[in-house]
Amino acid sequence: MKHRLRIMRFQDFETPDPRAATMILLGFLVGVAAIELLVGGHFEAANSNAFDDCYRVSESAATLDELVRRVADAKRAGFTTLVLIGGSTAYGASGGPDETISCHLQHRFTEANASSVRVYNLAADGNRPTDDYLVFKAINAHADYIVVSAYYGWFQIPQAGGDGLEYVAHPEYTFLPNVVDADSAGMAAPAHGEKKAEYFFDSLARGISVYRNRQLIQQAIFGDSPEEKPRQLLRWLQCAAFGRCALARYTAFTDKPEQTRLTILASPELKLAPLANESLVPLKYWRRMAHESEGRLFFYFSPHNPALHGMESTNYSANVRAAERVVTEAGGGFYAPQARDLGLEPSDYTDTMHTLDNGNRAVAEALHQELTARFKGLN
Repeated sequence: MKHRLRIMRFQDFETPDPRAATMILLGFLVGVAAIELLVGGHFEAANSNAFDDCYRVSESAATLDELVRRVADAKRAGFTTLVLIGGSTAYGASGGPDETISCHLQHRFTEANASSVRVYNLAADGNRPTDDYLVFKAINAHADYIVVSAYYGWFQIPQAGGDGLEYVAHPEYTFLPNVVDADSAGMAAPAHGEKKAEYFFDSLARGISVYRNRQLIQQAIFGDSPEEKPRQLLRWLQCAAFGRCALARYTAFTDKPEQTRLTILASPELKLAPLANESLVPLKYWRRMAHESEGRLFFYFSPHNPALHGMESTNYSANVRAAERVVTEAGGGFYAPQARDLGLEPSDYTDTMHTLDNGNRAVAEALHQELTARFKGLN
């Protein structure tokens, strides 16, 4: 018996009842619209709270691009926008989402009846001065005031490779709105003409509220922000497998084992930094930001752990003065407090630079005083 090969035709796939197919399609579209309206709309409304905006990017928006848009919307709505940019200390890598400098600063403005001020945290863990500059270019047109957290370690840590290109921790920042190719000239980052497909589709999806708030939705379902879960897992593994329970990033410096404290205090990037010259990459970009902000920018150096003795015999004071000269000559504000000025103790730190909740609160209080004294629009 011979078997004959049957050729499948298009009509073989057609549903017997066209009305049923139409109803299935309509049901699917109604379901998608309901999810967008109910789920996405709920989290979109939740994001209108001022204290959501002061959180780190992963808790307040799906992407940095989205947070830039939110700052622009707030300014158009009549709010006074204050944006904090920088690395891990400004980002709040050593505390919970409501323990960051930005959120303590937001609380301080609210307590002072400056309810029109909205504080936004656009810092990111690991940002270099090059990254800060790209974020600055994205936000400069939308922020009334910009605060830059400067890290002293950049005077020592290499800023460029053997090819002369300046390091960038987040090359995707070149695709932020308002950033053009000239802004990243000399950086090891892709130009706009090299935009990858994932950034293109990400841009298209920004119009969908479920997508914009995807990290908040994930946080609501699973209980933690996406980036916090691996941190918690790592801390648990360190404790369970190696008995290293005191090494968590949130652990106070004074609670760590003695050998760990000694290792932390040996930080070469703070004690071995050479005398800075004005061609240094950090000074180059700090000068640019201060100049281009036209008087709306304020720099501060995070105070280092008072347990870090011997800094007076290093180039610290001279380098901070060099940074102050570069920033102030370009029209920016500058503040470099010491831990003793803020009443900080080693127990308020987790390492040499990162402050815990109480330290972040003290820094925010000092910044509030400095900012309101300099910028009348924040009163």
